[in-house]
Amino acid sequence: MKEFLLLFLMLSLAGLTNGQKVRVDQGNVLPFGSELMTPVPHPKQSSHKSGGEVFYKETFNWKNSADPRGWTAPAGFQIVEETDFGCPWVWRAGTDSIKGRFTNEPGHAYSLTPEDGYFVLPMDEYNFKDGVSTGNGALSWFQLPTMDCSTRSGVILTFRQFFRLYPAIDIKVAVSIDNGVHWANFKVTYDTPISVFCKNPYPEINISGIAAGQSNVWIRFVWNSSMSRYFWCIDDIQLMESYDSDLMMENSWQYMTDLDNTDNNEGFVYMTPASQIGTDNFGGYTFAGAFL
Repeated sequence: MKEFLLLFLMLSLAGLTNGQKVRVDQGNVLPFGSELMTPVPHPKQSSHKSGGEVFYKETFNWKNSADPRGWTAPAGFQIVEETDFGCPWVWRAGTDSIKGRFTNEPGHAYSLTPEDGYFVLPMDEYNFKDGVSTGNGALSWFQLPTMDCSTRSGVILTFRQFFRLYPAIDIKVAVSIDNGVHWANFKVTYDTPISVFCKNPYPEINISGIAAGQSNVWIRFVWNSSMSRYFWCIDDIQLMESYDSDLMMENSWQYMTDLDNTDNNEGFVYMTPASQIGTDNFGGYTFAGAFL
């Protein structure tokens, strides 16, 4: 009887051990650098709020068979690669793909107007030619024609983007009102992890505090990185008036509040850490703010 129980227990344990094995499908293993690269689901409609008048729109309908490149940028556009490695922004027809060592995309996945083309910085293509890899990074940007926002009380910048990033890549929108002497920078990565497609394909940037009321507004889309991989696509750029109902906090100030009538629970140090305010030791807090 004891021998039977022992045999039964051994067979049971063997069955449990076998049931915990994880099957690995080698056919679905992604190449190096491609982990977690599934694009975010395409929303059914844009998340744009109801805004004011759209006073500038660019859908990159730049096809021009008379131009040797096959496309022509409108007057006022600037396309510059400061590092001079042959990595400029380029126009692509809506049916054109983006390729490279780790890239094989059919185009701009989030374009609202894919039929007329899009703008792209295909770094992975530039660094993988004829089967040979190179490691050139780039400081590469394009700039919109100078905008006159002198009659605008608010300015919202929206566009459609699609990117995939490698470490240490800085992609941003930069705005200047003094001919490039000073720039306000807006990062558009939105905490997207390494090797993952963009988390926010529909950026909405309120540049009212800089551009509203200004007659000489420069807007750049900037890729700045020592890394050589992946890409960034842009399409459907718009500038519009502020939203129909919109509040923007310009500044805020936090104040400690004495919750004890005996006036003995506040310290004499005026720069109390915020983590300590609101505890039993220091009372509570309130704040004031300035709004537009």
